[in-house]
Amino acid sequence: MSSTNPTLPTPQISQASRRSNKTLPYVNFGQSLSLNLIGVSLAMMFFSIPALYTSLIANAGGMSVDALTASTVGKAPEVAHVIKVFDGWFPPKLMVRHETQIKFDSSSHDYANEKFRTIFPTSIPFGYFIYSVLKSMIDANYSMSMGLHKMFYKLPESATFVLAMGIMPLFYLMMFFINILMAVIFHLYHFKKYFVSCVKDPSDLSKCTESDDYGPVSWICLFAYGIFGFIPAVIFGIPILTIIYCYFTPLLVSSKLAKGGAYDFFQFLGATLSYKRQLIMWIISLVLLKVVGSTLGLYQAGGCLMAILFLAGLTRVYSKYIPDCVNKAK
Repeated sequence: MSSTNPTLPTPQISQASRRSNKTLPYVNFGQSLSLNLIGVSLAMMFFSIPALYTSLIANAGGMSVDALTASTVGKAPEVAHVIKVFDGWFPPKLMVRHETQIKFDSSSHDYANEKFRTIFPTSIPFGYFIYSVLKSMIDANYSMSMGLHKMFYKLPESATFVLAMGIMPLFYLMMFFINILMAVIFHLYHFKKYFVSCVKDPSDLSKCTESDDYGPVSWICLFAYGIFGFIPAVIFGIPILTIIYCYFTPLLVSSKLAKGGAYDFFQFLGATLSYKRQLIMWIISLVLLKVVGSTLGLYQAGGCLMAILFLAGLTRVYSKYIPDCVNKAK
């Protein structure tokens, strides 16, 4: 006795579903490309270009809370931008076509540091205690940051531009955890210095003194801070504040062109986007190739590569930016 299995009907796929399946890769491509371009653009704006400017300041003299002038007295002007091109054919020689030289203004006034020094009531021990903790934290962060940026300064600009996009986020993440440990250490150190073993200094009220203010005011503030503020400050507040402070304050230091004229970070930002146009275009092209290959396939990525090489060879989109002053001088 034989049994027969009923034949199941084959499900029909509607034309709308087929069109949806065909357009889905292009939707993924658009989303992935948008996210990648936004990420790369933010990395350039917040890490690469600030790293270039801060590297100039690190080479010019560094930073501290007490003196933020980055003076270059007695030093040659710093080279802010370099353009090199190939001259000749047999053999081609890499020649420096243009350099932008700047020197930092030793009289530049740092408003952030002045506010930092005056925001705390340093005439009482508790105010000077908090000020000293933050000052020690910021100086320690400056030392590590300036050391890294001095290394950046020794590299070619393009290498710094590319490496900073990956190194700086990792550096700030590492600094966050290091700052937590340093915050605890500096709290203990300055607590002993200004509360346990306070030394009289009646000639300078900005230092720890055994004045009337040393009585209940400072001890009540210290008790309230220890109960409610110490843990949040050590784990989140001070580490984040220190990183933000050390990131932005170098960008406030002004400079000027070696031949005269003011030059600040925002001018440096606009100039870098022009001087590094060729490098930026190749970075964007690599991002485009990666997205096309991952969403549309290797065949489409090959076609995209051919289009990029065509544009690079026959148009000025991928060419070096040469300032008008150089073109007029030729």
